[in-house]
Amino acid sequence: MKDIENVGKLIGICICSLFILIPEIHQGLEFGIFGLILITIGIPHGAIDHLITNNKSSSKKFLHFLFNYLGMIILYIIFWIITPKLAFIIFIIMSSYHFGQTHFFEEIITYRSWLKFILSGAYFLALILFGNFQETREIIAPIFDLSINKESQIFILTILAVIYLLFQFSMRPIFPTRKIIEFLLLSFCLYNSPLLISFIVYFGFWHALPSMKIEYEYLSKSLNIKKITTFIKLLIPFSIISLVGIGMVLVFGMKYFETEKLIFIFFILVSLISFPHIIYMDRFLRNTNQN
Repeated sequence: MKDIENVGKLIGICICSLFILIPEIHQGLEFGIFGLILITIGIPHGAIDHLITNNKSSSKKFLHFLFNYLGMIILYIIFWIITPKLAFIIFIIMSSYHFGQTHFFEEIITYRSWLKFILSGAYFLALILFGNFQETREIIAPIFDLSINKESQIFILTILAVIYLLFQFSMRPIFPTRKIIEFLLLSFCLYNSPLLISFIVYFGFWHALPSMKIEYEYLSKSLNIKKITTFIKLLIPFSIISLVGIGMVLVFGMKYFETEKLIFIFFILVSLISFPHIIYMDRFLRNTNQN
């Protein structure tokens, strides 16, 4: 799985490079790549939360898990309806935490880790959002009229980058050259790529794929899984359910909304399934890293 993760990151850099070098690429290819990574890596990485929570659960415990999972989604839907601005802010904070956590998988999680995760994840999210700020503004326009000048954006990115690197240096006596090169390449690619490509490359190859590696290692021990194909089969059922649900809403939305609003609706849908996933994944990582 480690080789798969490295290959995935290399593919991600190549995809970003393609769009940076040839900016006039048809938007259809952008949507196609986005959808392919989302379907094959993005959605599946959260499709086995029930197994990493309790892989030997009974039907009763599974129903209890399902009830809690759906309850969290419904609760977040209510937040989006009642106070969309707060719901959006929560989504950004919890996404920053979740993404940042990926960069410190090997570290034991303590009660102070939340700040490290949020600030680290915020750096990469800021790269994605500031790199295509006009597009970002248009997408979130239904709830926010966001206005941040270029100088302020660069200042925020610089501060977050320094904080992230300090956190990384604190983990090891010597920061590997490979990590520095990866950091610089990733930062450049995320900032200069189209918004959807920037997001899906980071989400798919720097978050979802490393997460799946951790999940596979855990289930290979707890469920004695020896083949990647067996692991993939476990991902399929809930991946299909999630994709069908999102797909139905988007197909319906295509009739009534412009592209920017449709993208915003998509991210709301992602936030709904992300909310319980982040909670269960955090619990899983805390238990795994403590043992």
